[in-house]
Amino acid sequence: MSIRTVLDIGANTGQFASQFQRLLPDARLYSFEPLEDCYNELLKRMGHIPKFRAFNFALGDINGQAQIYRNDYTPSSSLLSMEKIHKEA
Repeated sequence: MSIRTVLDIGANTGQFASQFQRLLPDARLYSFEPLEDCYNELLKRMGHIPKFRAFNFALGDINGQAQIYRNDYTPSSSLLSMEKIHKEA
């Protein structure tokens, strides 16, 4: 089986994307990241790769806009509201 396309949904700064690019250098890699600062870091990290493309929006099953609850530890940011303990972690 040959994997030709990888979708990285909620890419953050490219942690997953960079690993998959090393494992599957011939695959096309599409990353989606709605947080602008994370998206910009993603582009810095991966933008030089010819088969990589990034999009500065989220993906979901509903077309529209939603609030992202942001955490200082950006991989924990979510569409789900955060409890106090999560915000302080």
